[in-house]
Amino acid sequence: MALLAEWFAGQPSRIALIQGKREISYQELHQIILQHPLTSTTPVPLVAENTLDSLLGCLQQLDAGNIPALLHPAWPQEQRQAQRELLDNYLGEDGAIFFSSGSTGQPKGIHHRLDSLFYSASSTAEFLQMSVQDRVWLNLSLAHVGGFQLMLRTLLVGACLILPEPTGGFRAESFVAEIEQQQITCISLVPTMLFRIVQQALPAPESLRLCLLGGAPSSPELLAAAIELGWPVANSYGMTETAALVAAHWPPGSRSGLGEVGRPLPGVELKLEQGHIFIRSRRLALNYLPRKPLVDAEGWFDSQDLGALSKQGTWIVRGRSQRMIISGGENVYPLEVEALLGTLPYLQSCLVFGLADSEWGQTIALAYIPAEEGVLLRLQQDLIRILAPAQRPRYVAELAEFVVGATGKLDRRQTQVQAEARLVPLTKV
Repeated sequence: MALLAEWFAGQPSRIALIQGKREISYQELHQIILQHPLTSTTPVPLVAENTLDSLLGCLQQLDAGNIPALLHPAWPQEQRQAQRELLDNYLGEDGAIFFSSGSTGQPKGIHHRLDSLFYSASSTAEFLQMSVQDRVWLNLSLAHVGGFQLMLRTLLVGACLILPEPTGGFRAESFVAEIEQQQITCISLVPTMLFRIVQQALPAPESLRLCLLGGAPSSPELLAAAIELGWPVANSYGMTETAALVAAHWPPGSRSGLGEVGRPLPGVELKLEQGHIFIRSRRLALNYLPRKPLVDAEGWFDSQDLGALSKQGTWIVRGRSQRMIISGGENVYPLEVEALLGTLPYLQSCLVFGLADSEWGQTIALAYIPAEEGVLLRLQQDLIRILAPAQRPRYVAELAEFVVGATGKLDRRQTQVQAEARLVPLTKV
């Protein structure tokens, strides 16, 4: 196949990859990629660490026409074994297999052809106005489509991709210092990372022109605080099935429509049907493993996300349809309640979920991390002040921390499990 090798051969002798003191030019990358592994008729499992050797191995598999199946190094061995079993007897022509993050259950195998990956990478790079002058920070996991596509679009435009050296976790202060030291121009973050940066009031480095935010919804308050610190944030929407981005709030750092995800990228169609966001695009994956179709007969994919259109024609994501709570016949959207509670300065984080209830069908519960001591009385008063009756939690649980997955995203399911063991009833809401 040698598709990638041929592409890299046409690049000048600029630096393509950096990690620590090791640098690889595009000329060297061309030679390395040509060292193809043996051709495989079935997917090749790869533990995709954020190292140069792991990245190069993945590119070699792609260029050989094999299908790398990317396993996250932080996932337990039992989970990785279950994913390997999904690959048994699966045949495909090219591309890569990703496993969804599993924030709401067991990860699913999703097969992208090279066409969807390359189309997404090249068209997104054009939309983001990437150029050979960019220095891009690979701080998202290669095992997930967000990190993989960040890598691919950087190399396709001939820019420089910089891999942070393993540090054992995200530390906001050292992260920002590295961006400044490396003169990074583009990064991608999940909201948890941005929250920690804002919490420490760390200003954006001058070199940074784009901070792409995705992986989970972000509150308007978080976005406003980040922009106030100079962070050129562009809220975005996408998922594993769409090879990352399908919509973005543009331009970066815009203060209008905070919390919205903007307009569809070129080549993407979005529509609302019974409240669900449907997507049609060349970016879509081929299928779920083993052979479950992704789209309907007309090519539309049901994202299972609830959405709405603003008066300006920009998109709003309300959250997963499976998370919508119906209490006493009223529809309650956890993300909307969380956004309202996010305005309370004494709450660091909050999570809203539903509990089965014989009278109401479901009732509302709240898990929260306090930013200071003794907040419960004020919280009870503010729940009445800022929330509609149907939105008000009847049970609360104070936690020291929430469960965060390997990608830095909030693990809502596991956090809810911990919260349910500590719930106490509220009597004044």
